[in-house]
Amino acid sequence: MNLPEKEPFRAVNYMLTKEEKIKQEKELHNSSEPNFAEMLYSSERDGVLLRLFGDIPDYSNPEIELIWDEVLEAEPRKMFNYSLRRGIDLLDNDGVPVPPWRDIVVMLKCIDKGLLNVA
Repeated sequence: MNLPEKEPFRAVNYMLTKEEKIKQEKELHNSSEPNFAEMLYSSERDGVLLRLFGDIPDYSNPEIELIWDEVLEAEPRKMFNYSLRRGIDLLDNDGVPVPPWRDIVVMLKCIDKGLLNVA
C-alpha cells in the first residue's frame, strides 16, 4: 500500500454515498433476505476495504483472528493514531469513526505483519 506523503487517506471518502446506501438498502430490503442489517453492514464494510486495499481480511485464518482480538481489546484512540500513522484517517468530518474502522486497522496490521500483500 502506498502511503500518502502529505495527507492521509480519509476512510470516510471510501464509504458509500447517501444515494448509494439508499439504493443498496432498497435492493437488500426487496431481496427478502432474513439477515438484512448484517448483509448491509457486511456489504458496506467489504466495499470500503476493497476500495482502500483491494482485499478483505480472511477471518477464518487464525493469525488474522488473533489480530482482530488484539484490535478489539485495544483502546480505540490508540488504534486511530496507529492508522493515522499508517496513512489512513478513520474519523469522519464530525470526528466519529467510520463503521468499519476496526477492519481497516486489522488490514493495516496484517500488512505490517506480512500476512497480506497489497499494492
